[in-house]
Amino acid sequence: MPSAFSALLVVVVILSLPAYLVLQPVATIRLEGRWRVASLAPLLLMLPAAGFSLYALAQSSNLWPMTLILSAPFGAVYLIVLLAVHHARTGSRD
Repeated sequence: MPSAFSALLVVVVILSLPAYLVLQPVATIRLEGRWRVASLAPLLLMLPAAGFSLYALAQSSNLWPMTLILSAPFGAVYLIVLLAVHHARTGSRD
């Protein structure tokens, strides 16, 4: 029987993909200059993951979204930390 921590971890990992898909455009639009460049860094991981997932989908793999699901927590956490540091340094939402 899975523990409560295991179940929570699975939910957090799965929900990180929609969170990432919201955070990436928000961070890219709101941030400027070097902050914006830093906000694009997760794309170095997520674009190849998306490409591989599309390839797996084209091959009729039933596990095609797994690469995106397992990569998204890294991008989401990175963007959350980036936005928090930006807010702490500049004292603004933008």
